[in-house]
Amino acid sequence: MVSRGRSETCAVRAFLLVLLVFGVAPGVVVRLMSFAFHPDDPRRQELRAEFYAVPRLRRPLWVAEQVEFVIFEGLRDRAMNVLTGRVTWRWHLRDGVESNRLYPDTFEIPSPEERRASPRGRWSS
Repeated sequence: MVSRGRSETCAVRAFLLVLLVFGVAPGVVVRLMSFAFHPDDPRRQELRAEFYAVPRLRRPLWVAEQVEFVIFEGLRDRAMNVLTGRVTWRWHLRDGVESNRLYPDTFEIPSPEERRASPRGRWSS
C-alpha cells in the first residue's frame, strides 16, 4: 500500500509536470524557435500569434510540428546568410581615385569626354 505522503508527492509532481508540458514549455520553445527568423521577418510574429490561436491541449504537439518548419525555413535562411556573408565580407569597395593612383595601368578612370561618349547605363550619372 502506498503511504499518504508518497501519493501526495506523486500528485504534486504530476501537477507540476502538467503545468510544464501544457503551460510554460510550449511558449518558451515557440519563443526560442522564433529566433531562427530575422527580427523583421513576418513569420516570426506569425509563429507566436498562431501559438495563442491553438487550443491549449493541442499546443505541445503543435509546437513539435513547428520545429520542422523552423529548421527548414528559418535556420536554412540564417545559414545561407552566414555562408554568403563569409564570401561577401571579404569583398569591399575601395576609393576609385586611390586605386587609380596605386595601379594606373590596370585601374583606369575614364575622362569626362569618354563618359559622355559611352552609352547611358543603369549606374551612370
